[in-house]
Amino acid sequence: MATMTTGKEAPPAIDYAILPKEARNSEFLAYLIAGTLYTREQLTEKEAQQLVGEEHRRVFQEKMSEHGFPMLLDTEENIQAELNA
Repeated sequence: MATMTTGKEAPPAIDYAILPKEARNSEFLAYLIAGTLYTREQLTEKEAQQLVGEEHRRVFQEKMSEHGFPMLLDTEENIQAELNA
């Protein structure tokens, strides 16, 4: 039986053991993903907040700062998206 291939290599395996201990939990990874997408302007602040599951905006902003993502990307587009959400 022939094996089908897609022509794409499998992504490299991640060795989580080399990550700092605090980087091995799901909250850290959720904030990393949300913060990265937010700073690339692929998510609004509200969408990033929903992604990590935080109900309170102020708590979300503080946690984002703790994870190294300042919440100062208030472009006109983001402000309008937040006002219309």
